[in-house]
Amino acid sequence: MRDIEEILKAKSIHTFACPFQFKAEFAKQLLEKLQQKGWRQKNLDFMVKKQASQDAIDCFMRYQYFSQSARDIFINQEMNICHVYEYPFDARKQYQYYVKKEDKEDKGNKENKEFYLPIDEIELHIYSHGAGILFIRVLNSNYNVSDIKKINDYGRRTCIPYLADKDSFLLCADELGIIIDKNIYNTVKFREMIDQYLEGTLSEYQQLTRQAQFLYDLLNCNLEHNQINDIEVNLLSDDRMFVCTIIRDTQLSKAIENKEYDEKELYPILFMDAKSATCQDKNMREQLYADAVYPRWLDWGTIYNATSYSLCCITTEYDGVNASVIRPFIIEYSYFVSLVLAQRIGIMAFADRAGKIVAEMGEGRLKRKQSDELIDLQKQYIKFKNQILIMEASTQEQGIEIYHLLQNQMMIKEEQGILHDQLQGLYEISNISMGNRFSIYGLVLAIAAILVDLVINVTVVCIQDKVRLLDFILRLRKIF
Repeated sequence: MRDIEEILKAKSIHTFACPFQFKAEFAKQLLEKLQQKGWRQKNLDFMVKKQASQDAIDCFMRYQYFSQSARDIFINQEMNICHVYEYPFDARKQYQYYVKKEDKEDKGNKENKEFYLPIDEIELHIYSHGAGILFIRVLNSNYNVSDIKKINDYGRRTCIPYLADKDSFLLCADELGIIIDKNIYNTVKFREMIDQYLEGTLSEYQQLTRQAQFLYDLLNCNLEHNQINDIEVNLLSDDRMFVCTIIRDTQLSKAIENKEYDEKELYPILFMDAKSATCQDKNMREQLYADAVYPRWLDWGTIYNATSYSLCCITTEYDGVNASVIRPFIIEYSYFVSLVLAQRIGIMAFADRAGKIVAEMGEGRLKRKQSDELIDLQKQYIKFKNQILIMEASTQEQGIEIYHLLQNQMMIKEEQGILHDQLQGLYEISNISMGNRFSIYGLVLAIAAILVDLVINVTVVCIQDKVRLLDFILRLRKIF
C-alpha cells in the first residue's frame, strides 16, 4: 500500500473487484496453495499490531465501524469465515494498470487514449463457503472527469462482449492489463484478438470467451510468468468487474451542492458509462437514479451511488473530507462490497446444488443418495445464513444504509427468498418421499406378519392332525 498522503491527493481512486467461485470442500487446500504461491495473509486485528503504524490505524478504524458479525467475518480469524491476503509486490518495481482505447470523437476523428494508473494495492478475500473476491486498487492523479468515466468503464471490462469489425465500436478496451516497470507487459489485446478471428488467423478460439489472462496470473502470483498457473477458479463476472470509485472534483461537487448539475450528465458518471448515459429514457433514468443514489450528504456536495455493478462517490477536493469521506470509502466500504458479492455467490451456489438434486430425482422421488445430499445442503445453508447473511455490517447509520443499499441493488433478499422457497419445496418432497417409503415398509411388514401368522396356523393344524392320526393308529392296535 502506498503512502496515505499520495492516496489522499489522488483525483480519483478506482477499485476493480473480480468475484470467483470454488468448491467449498477445497477451501483449505486453496488457502495453502495461495500462501505457497506468495500471497501474504493480512491480520486485520489492530490489537496484535506492535506499533501505531498506518496499517494499525486503518485496522482500528475498520474495527470500530464494523458490527460484531462483520468483525467475526473479517477480523476474528478463529471463526475461519474469510481470509484476507495481499499481493506480494516487489518494492523495487513499479506496477501500473494499463488501459488503451481508440475511440471515435463526435466529429469523426479518432482519439487514442492510454491510461497508466499506479496500482496501490491488490487484495484477495477467500470465504470458506466457496467464494473469492480479487480487488485491484489503482490511483489517478492526472486525468479529468471525462477520462475518469473511460477508466471506470473500459478498466472493468475483462472479456469480449461481442465481435466487432475495425469500423464498429467495441465496448471493451482495445488493450487491458498490468505493466511492470513500463516494459514488462501482461496485457490482453482484445481488438487484435478480434481482428485475428475475423481474418481467420486466431490460433485458439477459446481466448475469445475467457476472462483476461492477467486475472489468472494475479491469482497465481505469476505476473512475470516464472511459474505455472495451477490455481484454477470459476470467474463469475460477465464481461465486467464490479467497480468502486471515488472522484474528487470541486467544480462538480459545488454543482451537486447547489442543485445545478444536469441529471443526464451526472448519470453516466455514477453509472459507469464511458460517454453519455446508456439509458436514454428520462423516466427510466430518473427511476434508476432514485433507486441507486444515497443522498445523505448531498447539500454538502458529496453523493454516493450503488448499483449491481458499482459503488461510486463524488466529493470535493477539500482536505477536510479526507477523514470523513475518503478514508472510510477505501478502507471500509470495499469490505461491504466483498461481503455482498460473497452473499450473492453463495446463494447462486446453493441454488445450483438444489437444482442438481432436482435433476437427479427422476420420477419425483428422492433416493437415499439425494436425501443425504439434501440433508448436507440444509446444514451448509444454515451455516451460510448465520455466518454470511448478516443483518448489519456496521454499527453506524451510514454504514448500515450503504450496506443495505448494496444488498437491495444486488437483489440479495429477493434471491434468498427464491432459494428458500426452492429448498422448502425440496424438503416437502423429501418428507413425502420418506412418508411413502415408510408406508411401503409398513405394508411389507403387515404382509410379512400375515404370512408368518398363516404359516404358524397351518403348522399348528398339521401338528394337530398328526396327533389325531397317531391316536387313531394306537386305538386300532388295541383292537387287533
